[in-house]
Amino acid sequence: MWRVFVALTLALPWLLPWTPTGNASDRETLQVAVVLAGLDDADLPITLVTVTPSSASRGAEAWITYDATGIGQRIFVYTGSDMFRCASRPLRMRQCVIRLASVLVHEAWHFEHGPKEEDA
Repeated sequence: MWRVFVALTLALPWLLPWTPTGNASDRETLQVAVVLAGLDDADLPITLVTVTPSSASRGAEAWITYDATGIGQRIFVYTGSDMFRCASRPLRMRQCVIRLASVLVHEAWHFEHGPKEEDA
């Protein structure tokens, strides 16, 4: 039992940034983009996060985690990106919502087909 406690204690700081976050406005922004992208029936596992992983490229807006076989597990959307902030209220600029929708379509493709960027 103590091993489980130690494992959770060590893992907790690493897991906290990846827990679902987002206020109602951020979730609304995501929903608007999902509908615009035509992905509302896709039931994709999308999580809003407030930090990017250290391995992410500079300016990352969204990314996917994969299992060991290359199957997509979850799509993460960074709420601190300029694009997401621009798509959110009070600005809610149309071109930013369209850009967010296109990012979601791109990530949805990766989720279904794998990590190869040249195919996306």
